[in-house]
Amino acid sequence: MEAFPESVLDLKNKLSVYCLSVHGENFVLSPGLCLKEFSSRCGQDQVIVSQIFLQMYAVLREKAGRIQINRGYSSWLWHLEHVYKGTPKEDVPELSYHLFGMAADMVPLDIKMEEFAQLCKDIGFGGVKNYGGFVHADSGKKRTW
Repeated sequence: MEAFPESVLDLKNKLSVYCLSVHGENFVLSPGLCLKEFSSRCGQDQVIVSQIFLQMYAVLREKAGRIQINRGYSSWLWHLEHVYKGTPKEDVPELSYHLFGMAADMVPLDIKMEEFAQLCKDIGFGGVKNYGGFVHADSGKKRTW
């Protein structure tokens, strides 16, 4: 497995921490994206979000229209229990961009999936993969898998 890039702690990926109990579920992170929609599916109160990801998402939303977020921020608990369920321990990467609020698995509602994936690349998302049912995009370094 590829080692997790050091860029996660780079200053250009400034991370912010929000709390559902303090900011509220409907707190707007970016146009068309509320805090609850980006929060971990385990129900954790804390939500970590990359500001550079939010800037890129705003451009994406403006160009692509409505977007459904299947997964944004993931807590460690949710990540380990759901993402790698049944995966051999040696194949589980130590870290994920979702853990730092730098990634989302998204479904475009107004344009085709292929067009959406290309748009993510054109905007500058580093990791972009079209899985067929959703597109993963993150604000990490450019790479393919």
